[in-house]
Amino acid sequence: MPESLPLFPLSEVLFPGMMLPLHIFEPRYRLMIGRCVNEKIPFGVVLISRGQEVGPGAEFFPVGTTARITRVQRAEDGRLYIATVGEQRFRVLETFGDEPYLQGNVELIPEQPGDGATMDSLADRALDLLATYLERLTGSGQLRENLEEKDLSPQRLSYTIGSLLQVDRQIKQSILEVPTTTSRLEREIEVLGSELRQLSLLAQSHRQEATPPSFWSLN
Repeated sequence: MPESLPLFPLSEVLFPGMMLPLHIFEPRYRLMIGRCVNEKIPFGVVLISRGQEVGPGAEFFPVGTTARITRVQRAEDGRLYIATVGEQRFRVLETFGDEPYLQGNVELIPEQPGDGATMDSLADRALDLLATYLERLTGSGQLRENLEEKDLSPQRLSYTIGSLLQVDRQIKQSILEVPTTTSRLEREIEVLGSELRQLSLLAQSHRQEATPPSFWSLN
């Protein structure tokens, strides 16, 4: 059954289980956050497809994630600094504006595992690619160790990968919209493979640039 949810269009994709800190300064969103805190309800984060975070009229993708507020810090001038955590995906059915901020009737999207027979092998492959990807980006293997110690479930891993990928936000949005865990891991394996190939080409290019041509004299 559809339910009403305050909506916050942002230039970020929030995945379930992931943290999202926010600086709230527009009066309409301060009002929205105040309501969420008082009524102990989440708000919905949706990715902007056209427009800007500040000001009216931003268009957004219909699939987003509910955000639960976990901490609020208030500044003297009324601004808010909040910590949130993503909870569940939803689809916006319609929007309405009887408050200064946007609201929508939404349907929550249930989590579906997909093909359980391949899930564990996909998760192992995706985790290995993610660890290699993070090593290439940071030059450190510490993140690999941290990920392996957490022993993430395939579902949690799929959302962690989506959050950590340094790719265009529309790619992240496409990952968020994938209906099942197995399909999401398959999509992420494709993206990680593509990103690793690009990183390898970039590293090779840098090595070639750093090597003087044979006719170059250092004297």
